Amino acid sequence: MRALRVHGHIVNISSTAALAEPTQVYGATKWAVNGISRMLRKELENDTIPVVNIRPGATVTNFARNFPPDFVQGIAAMVGIKADFKPGAHLPPEIPEQVVAAAKPILAGPDDVASAVLYALSQPIELNVFEMVVRPQKQLSLA
Repeated sequence: MRALRVHGHIVNISSTAALAEPTQVYGATKWAVNGISRMLRKELENDTIPVVNIRPGATVTNFARNFPPDFVQGIAAMVGIKADFKPGAHLPPEIPEQVVAAAKPILAGPDDVASAVLYALSQPIELNVFEMVVRPQKQLSLA
């Protein structure tokens, strides 16, 4: 973008997991995303290339396939959904949608994160919405 002298945004998706120690390797990778975002923002501050770093909290996605089956089934059961879950397998699309609909106060959905990105991108190019934490009204600890 710099070489072509065009403006645009760099959007990174991090996580609130970078704020807590118990998240281990996953949190460390998101910590790195936060650092890279800060350095890129500083490097590009004289260009029309804003850097946006979105940090979602507990969000229902198929990333849940990486969690222990008992945990995933427990979240689903908490909102009244019976989920047949096998480690590493994608959840059927209707399960995350049902969980988001039933657990809106404690779990965000992918559309919530997308809305945050769209908000940041819709600002004037001279304004940089650099960091945004996106989480449900009630905080759910997944650690």
